[in-house]
Amino acid sequence: METRGVVLVTGAGSGIGRAVAQRLASLGADVLVCADLNFDAAEETATLCRNIKRPNDSGCFKVVAHPVDVRDEASVDGLITQVAKTHGRIDVLVNTAGLGATNQTPIRDMSLADWRSLDEVHNIGCFLLTRAALRVMDGQDAVMPIPTANDRPPVRGAIVMLTSLASEGTFLGAGNYIAAKHAVKGMVQTAAIENAARGIRVNAVAPSYVSGPMMDKFLEAAPEVKRGLLGDLPMGRLVRPGEVADAVAFLASPASSYPPIAPQSPGYADPTSQSLQPTSSVAKRPLKDGYPTEGNKRHEVDSAVPDVISLLSDDEDDDNVQAQPTTHFDISPAYAAITPSDFISTVSSQVATPATNPMGPAKALSQAAIVKRSGSPLRGKDALISQRKDVTHYAPLLDPIGMQISCDARGSDTKRIPDLTPPPSSPNEPIVPKPPKPAVGDEPPLCSEQAALVDLVAEGKNVFYTGSAGCGKSTALKAIRECLQAMGKSVRTIAPTGRAALQVNGSTTWTFAGWTPDHHKRTLDELRQAAHGKFVWKRFMETDVIIIDEISMVENLHFERLNEVMKAARHDPGLAVQPAFGGVQVIVTGDFCQLPPVRPFQHCIECGRELIKGSSDSGITFNCPQHGMYHERDKWAFRSRAWKECNFVHVQLNTIHRQSDEAFIRILQKCRIGERLAQAETELLMNHPCMVHHATKLFATREEVNRVNKTEFERLKGLNHTYWCLDNFFWQQDKHPHLQWKGIRKPKGPQSEGPLRALEEHRFAECVELKKGMLVVLLVNLDLQSGLCNGSQGIVCGFEQNDPKKLPKAKKTKDKEPENRIFGERAPIKEEQIKLFIQDPGAKYKVWPVIKFHNGETRTIYADCSIAELGDARPYSLLCRTQIPLAPAWAMTIHKSQSLTLDRVIVNLSKAFEEGQVYVALSRATSLKGLKIEGDRAGLLAGLGGNQEVQEFLRTKFGGVNGPSSSICE
Repeated sequence: METRGVVLVTGAGSGIGRAVAQRLASLGADVLVCADLNFDAAEETATLCRNIKRPNDSGCFKVVAHPVDVRDEASVDGLITQVAKTHGRIDVLVNTAGLGATNQTPIRDMSLADWRSLDEVHNIGCFLLTRAALRVMDGQDAVMPIPTANDRPPVRGAIVMLTSLASEGTFLGAGNYIAAKHAVKGMVQTAAIENAARGIRVNAVAPSYVSGPMMDKFLEAAPEVKRGLLGDLPMGRLVRPGEVADAVAFLASPASSYPPIAPQSPGYADPTSQSLQPTSSVAKRPLKDGYPTEGNKRHEVDSAVPDVISLLSDDEDDDNVQAQPTTHFDISPAYAAITPSDFISTVSSQVATPATNPMGPAKALSQAAIVKRSGSPLRGKDALISQRKDVTHYAPLLDPIGMQISCDARGSDTKRIPDLTPPPSSPNEPIVPKPPKPAVGDEPPLCSEQAALVDLVAEGKNVFYTGSAGCGKSTALKAIRECLQAMGKSVRTIAPTGRAALQVNGSTTWTFAGWTPDHHKRTLDELRQAAHGKFVWKRFMETDVIIIDEISMVENLHFERLNEVMKAARHDPGLAVQPAFGGVQVIVTGDFCQLPPVRPFQHCIECGRELIKGSSDSGITFNCPQHGMYHERDKWAFRSRAWKECNFVHVQLNTIHRQSDEAFIRILQKCRIGERLAQAETELLMNHPCMVHHATKLFATREEVNRVNKTEFERLKGLNHTYWCLDNFFWQQDKHPHLQWKGIRKPKGPQSEGPLRALEEHRFAECVELKKGMLVVLLVNLDLQSGLCNGSQGIVCGFEQNDPKKLPKAKKTKDKEPENRIFGERAPIKEEQIKLFIQDPGAKYKVWPVIKFHNGETRTIYADCSIAELGDARPYSLLCRTQIPLAPAWAMTIHKSQSLTLDRVIVNLSKAFEEGQVYVALSRATSLKGLKIEGDRAGLLAGLGGNQEVQEFLRTKFGGVNGPSSSICE
């Protein structure tokens, strides 16, 4: 079963929407647009989808994220127009955006605002999306759904809405939710019939209670409710998002061209169309009356099961039912794993007979397909009644989304059926239950200490959690985020670097705050004022929770600045003391035993002056003549005032999941705290069987990395493309006369002017040499949405001739959107420098490298202009380097490897010099088998003793660095 073409999923930021996006990505969508009110969440989903393994992937798969407010007509029309304009068409629209029924309020006490809040999202939102999509689909060419299936008519598009079992009944205190869902059902049925002849399918899926962090937590807190609810379900569990996604995927796919259910009613809708078909009264009658069976027990379907309303009509008259041929529909609950041609031919894969498995109370037999065993045609009401005793089998239509059959003898006790295993074909054949199909995108189950952590966060407390490498901090982060989003909270996940942000599908702390590194040079008052800018202020105000990952690399004053600007933006005049981070919930995680902040205390937080490095009896210092001294030992975030204001609950996770070798784990724990290894442990690390062919090499210094990369480069054959940097210094002489030396140049090479001495340590090399087949690493955050960040690796697959029209450009008002846009205040300068770079006589071949990245993205890489603002006041002097943002990648530094998990790695610690380097390097390996240590074993002694401030902090909070199993400190 495949779903190709351009697919748009709204509400894709979490829960069912995310599961649907992942499922459709895995089924072969050529373009997948993930839209959500929470754009960051949509980006997270898009990143997850890019990493999904797809069948017969042609390499043209594209995933993009897009913001949308389904309540707003302009926002919806803008989304649909943009998608159709960019990608040429829309083949599938799936809308999962919605709100839950949270307020149990009788209609007489309900406010108009509460009523409208749900109506706008569900009713109005579905209408706006359906209308806009229909207008696009109606005007686009029809396509064959399956190239090899000539018996299926062409289609223009498919629309699938997500409604609820509430559309089939009512729940006390949820009138707004019930009304909204009934409205969606009616609109779907109407739109389906109106557009059937146009080759557009309109369907809906109506699940019941769906498992998720919020629902699971609620049930755990209410065991009686849980027992009552789950006791009615034979499988003993709720529906999973991935299982709902399977149902949606079927209705979005060509396999649903003629959805199977009871006999159709000719004349009511075109039976050859690929649209929703109404259920005839033959199928509807049991919805009202139930089927009598042995002992006069009545058969219905459990009310707590999901409902597929793609085949339901409430307006069909019994007298219009015409003669129908004998009908036999057999539906496999594992349809997601089989081809469309196999779907109908699978015979009664899961069938329960009323005589043995009578069904429990409900009102919708549309949740099951009638498998009619009678050989007689049915005609009208009398024929239906006369044949009821022959209708003896029911097959669950969509068991993968939780279809359960239970029984009710109208007053008798409800009985639970353990499973719905197909009956044996012969009396001697044993019944072998089929294992359940795993849901798409399921995460590893949480261990007890991770689950306790999620519960703690759900209570609304500020939490810092830590633990050794491989303890599942990232897994816990994902569960925390999903839990909070399920509770309706807006969650922002941020990290100090682009690579770290990409690992958690978030953004950098700099992007979140609207900063560049030069913002640290501004006074605190200037930063507070800037926090009231339109976009930054809106972002701060709409955030309920921030999660900061890799906290060990967040410097004291950076953490402090973020706290102050959020307090300023969210200032509450009614409070004498503003809460930390403006009152948002703060979750921070990381391991302070790993790498520390890079170059701490560069600028004074009060005035922005560059701090003067010095030393005293107490260690390294950083001095501001106006505001005093900072000590190097205070560089950590936990030494900041903001940390104290947050009043964190401190949690330490201690179960290691990455490594299973107990001896290896003990060694890593010793390295974490800087404890000396025993001789036997050192021998084990240095001499053990290993498999490290084609392994990444980790070194402590850039010099070592450069040497290895140079050797590998020279082995490659082919033309060497050389790029020399373009350096410039725009000096504000009147404002900053003391900066004149920044313009001193080195002897020039092939380029027009030599490189600036002030940029000798720049991350962009003076000279970049590239060959086809070369492994490279990206040095900028090029496109986080597409997974291209500082640290992304790939291979040079070719070179593209320079085309001035394709060069990166600054966005200009009323101009056409450039293909490669440059953002920021300095964008015009960067655009000009890039143009000059390729025109320079040193650019011999006038070509740009084309990189195939490991995540599947292929990009032409243009020069990047890095600008540093110098001076204490505006206008700043500008120090610029323009260069291809690539470097060789056969080896990398330990620092850049942090947060990676490597199956095979060769570590060289000969020049290890910093606390945490040994631990970070060794803990990248998943096992001793995939780890090899080269060089002098003395490198294992680097950082011996550990960081005293970190050890004291962990002792204070947990009683030790590697505390007892599951440590919590209020």
